[in-house]
Amino acid sequence: PTTMKAVIYDGVRITVKEVPVPQRGPGEVLIKVLAAPLNPMDILYSQGKYPTQKPLPSVVGFEGAGEVVADCGGLMGWRVRGKRVAFFAGFDNPQGSWAEYVTCLLYTSDAADDLLCVDLGGRRIIKKK
Repeated sequence: PTTMKAVIYDGVRITVKEVPVPQRGPGEVLIKVLAAPLNPMDILYSQGKYPTQKPLPSVVGFEGAGEVVADCGGLMGWRVRGKRVAFFAGFDNPQGSWAEYVTCLLYTSDAADDLLCVDLGGRRIIKKK
């Protein structure tokens, strides 16, 4: 697809919009979002009260679970292509988990057991350093 629905925060209000599917940058994977939590960090962010703010406008949601639909190439990219992963969208990324698709750096996603990922992946975060 070329467009997707996403929950956008512009600094004043939250709206659901049709936006372009994000394009991958170097070292990034494209993830089809299957689960995304609603947690206090997301609420504070969408009210402008979270200490770290993403560039605006941005998609709400910092973490979630999904399936890698396009990889970044190389051996590590090949390893996660088609896998379900838990991911962290990041604080400096205008994308977020409250969308149909998100890109994130490969090291902020990690393959997870399918059932664990769908049932729990949106409520936990796996981050490799």
